[in-house]
Amino acid sequence: MPARRLKRYIALNLAAWCGLALFGALLLTGVRQYGQSVMARHAAGRMVADARAAHDRGSSLDAQRTLRAALAADPGTGETVVRRFGPALSGMPLVLAGLDTLRQEHPERLSEEAQLLSVLVARPPDTLHPRVFTLDPPGDGSLWLGRAALATGDVKTARDAFRRYWDRPGGAAARVRARSVLAPGPAAAPADLYLQGRRFWFAGLWDEAFDAFARARDGGHQSPDLDCFAAVRAELDGNRDAALAAYRAVVEKAPRHRLALLRLRALTPAKK
Repeated sequence: MPARRLKRYIALNLAAWCGLALFGALLLTGVRQYGQSVMARHAAGRMVADARAAHDRGSSLDAQRTLRAALAADPGTGETVVRRFGPALSGMPLVLAGLDTLRQEHPERLSEEAQLLSVLVARPPDTLHPRVFTLDPPGDGSLWLGRAALATGDVKTARDAFRRYWDRPGGAAARVRARSVLAPGPAAAPADLYLQGRRFWFAGLWDEAFDAFARARDGGHQSPDLDCFAAVRAELDGNRDAALAAYRAVVEKAPRHRLALLRLRALTPAKK
């Protein structure tokens, strides 16, 4: 073999071996990192379970420390933390701080729903528990988010969350069951239609609620609440001016009407 061809052969072999060595190193690094990621995920999962047990025993501080360690081990566990602890997070400042950091530094690790939930639970606990009606346990993120948002007067977030809940797989059947529980028989009197609408409203069945409210109004029923629900419908339909006027009319009749006041504050530009 001529010297030139020999040198070329050696060079090609060296390049091939270097490439294989580099590929092997990268593969080994990838496998190692994947293994570490899997181990971290499993460890974080165990810590969340331990935190749940500690919380159920009444050891809030131990639960918070364990959850903070779980978030540090695997930021992706934030979704599980939000869903498993729900309203209880409002009394866990250490965990809320960790979720806030996670939301800012790793937003891709939390779904939009979980991000909103983590913001809502940072608010005062008395705004998170309307407790007017509970058809399902609050463990489902969309249903709980809708109720929490409604308690703070955020009707658009509530509407979107309730829609996601009822549009989920199996939601149509659940909706039929909910309607049968809330309205087992026909409501004839306008006042009964209004009360039926309120039950639908707080259960997140807003299409049914607005229909019941409209029929109650057509039947002659009148109340500041009914006027406020009409204002909410106008707002959600995009009729901002009509909604503002209706909210103002509600407050004139009932100066302490909470939802009307919250919506007026949200729709009225702050004075500089």
